[in-house]
Amino acid sequence: MVLVTDPEWGLEQKIFNNSSLSIPPFGPRLRAFWYIRKQSSLRKPSSSGNNAPMVQPNNNNTAQNPVGHFMVATGAVIEYQNSGKILIIKRNSKEDWHGETWEIPYGRMDQFETPETGLTREVTEETGLSSIKILKLLTAWHIFRGPEKVENELVGITYHCQSETEAVQLSAEHTAFRWVSPQEALNLITVEGIRRDVQAFIAEKKKYSALIGTKVIGMGVGALIFNDKQEMLLTLRGQKAKNERGTWEIPGGAVEFGETLQEGLKREIWEELGIEIQPQEMLQVCDHLLPDEGQHWVSPTFICKITSGVPKILEPEKCAQIGWFSLEEAKKLPLSKVTQSDLHVLEDRQKSSAKAK
Repeated sequence: MVLVTDPEWGLEQKIFNNSSLSIPPFGPRLRAFWYIRKQSSLRKPSSSGNNAPMVQPNNNNTAQNPVGHFMVATGAVIEYQNSGKILIIKRNSKEDWHGETWEIPYGRMDQFETPETGLTREVTEETGLSSIKILKLLTAWHIFRGPEKVENELVGITYHCQSETEAVQLSAEHTAFRWVSPQEALNLITVEGIRRDVQAFIAEKKKYSALIGTKVIGMGVGALIFNDKQEMLLTLRGQKAKNERGTWEIPGGAVEFGETLQEGLKREIWEELGIEIQPQEMLQVCDHLLPDEGQHWVSPTFICKITSGVPKILEPEKCAQIGWFSLEEAKKLPLSKVTQSDLHVLEDRQKSSAKAK
């Protein structure tokens, strides 16, 4: 079995001249041909004039499957910093495959590229993001771009990547882009294989967050957000929340490795509620000990304001309801331990302020 990827070898035409197939019109993109013969001594010419033999093992299936080929591609779930937002792009209607649908960046590899260099090139060409950081392999996949014919067969791998900028410059292949939460991406993406890549990204993030607060001490940051009526935003913890299910709390979540407190808070609020916030001042830092659940957290809380968007539930398994409450209304609810502590501090601050006046 020989992998032939170099036109300079002069082997592609030789291989196909010995078969009933013609070379597929793949242009300059990667053409990976597996040529199987029981007895062969194909050689690559060398500059010294010596020919190095290319060893091909015997294969009992040669007669039934003499020749095969497929394309190789890479994809990227690109996250903006640690914000939780990922990039989706909309295909041009003139594209020959899934035109006018949303996707993540994909592209076929050129000859002699590694998956990482091919991915970096494709992302740069399609989005202008030239300095992405490739973090982790998410999925490997196999599809046909159209009918199940040999010239349409495609094998690919998708990575989790990060970008330090949101500035995107699209190529002619795409007409629009958005930075969205993973759940919003799933709402817009209709191609099942692309949805699986986004779901793999979500699963990877959840796997990491499952360790925080249990095996190690967690840092969970919260946002005390007020509206124009001085009502506070509270969320009801759902059945798949990490702890204290069925209680009301101020929204927030775990800080990830490499994030500042404010970066982690902004990301969590965006992922859970689809709003952008600006922390204004820290209310307090409290110990959040849950011995019955085997968890240990340190929990700072910031007073914040909404700068963009309207709160909505994006993770219904974690958040069952949201609502705006006055301080007195909130005190009557079943509250999480951290939120109980936050409201005590808030009430004491308001009383001290009133006395000072």
